[in-house]
Amino acid sequence: MLADIAIMMADFVSIPIYPTLNADSIFQILIHSESKAIIIGKLDDFESQKSGIPEIHKISIGLYNQETGILWEDIISKQDALVNIKLPQKEKLHTIIYTSGTTGIPKGVMHSSGSFMESSRTLKTHFEFPDNLKLFSYLPLAHVAERVLVNAGLVFGGNVTFAESLETFAKELEATQPHLFFAVPRIWTKFREKILETIMTMLEAFADKRQILKPLHQWALREPKFGLTLAQLAYQICDRILLISGDFPQDTLIANIRRSVRVKGIIALLIKIRAVWLQDQSDDMAPTFRALDSSMQQACEWAESLRLFDNHSEEKKQT
Repeated sequence: MLADIAIMMADFVSIPIYPTLNADSIFQILIHSESKAIIIGKLDDFESQKSGIPEIHKISIGLYNQETGILWEDIISKQDALVNIKLPQKEKLHTIIYTSGTTGIPKGVMHSSGSFMESSRTLKTHFEFPDNLKLFSYLPLAHVAERVLVNAGLVFGGNVTFAESLETFAKELEATQPHLFFAVPRIWTKFREKILETIMTMLEAFADKRQILKPLHQWALREPKFGLTLAQLAYQICDRILLISGDFPQDTLIANIRRSVRVKGIIALLIKIRAVWLQDQSDDMAPTFRALDSSMQQACEWAESLRLFDNHSEEKKQT
């Protein structure tokens, strides 16, 4: 992000590159974009990628133990701060964002400063942002959606927190408490898988107690007071399941109301599969998992239909 801002202030054009690209794709992008310099940041496998860098200026980040070309830290310590800052013009080319290359040769899309300003204004019309806006960035800045999010943070004077690694993702997300969380479909799938995994781990841990829990279950159905206590415990357990899965309470009332609905949705899942779980005699609990997976799929479809219904309602209001 700092490199992107520096490039913009110097009136140059940025060419973000996915950190997972191979040497051939990197070479194709740098040649096609006619890049004059490259900034090398945190990479997991730079040794296999560096052959894709042609003979252009190389700037490495010493913080990430990169020592190819000139060090970013040396530039900062030896050069004076930029005095004449070039303000971006909305019609001028700001960045060229290339595709990830998964479907062939990466293709570049030219974006002006104005297009990102327009995307920020669009976000503002759909969401109410507080003055102390907090955002969480975890996708590569070579992803156009992530650039839109980060640029919105700059436009609205927000705080942007960057995830350090996949291992620390959940902890950092909880610490940040972003007002808006953007995710591509793969991330939501990961959340779903984590919820399934957490529930199954819990059910497996109590599998050998099923003969004891059966009569307790029947008793809870007959005794309202005990049933209420059990319901409160179930809410706490399901709230914990969401926490483990990376779904944390947020600052806004509406967001927390929606999260409460998700907690109750997990409770509904457990209620729906309780009969299968209590009767499941298999060691791997396959029937329980199939019932849980099917119920989770139905819950996702139900949630999606509610979202579409809300959109339809908004459209009717506008007309």
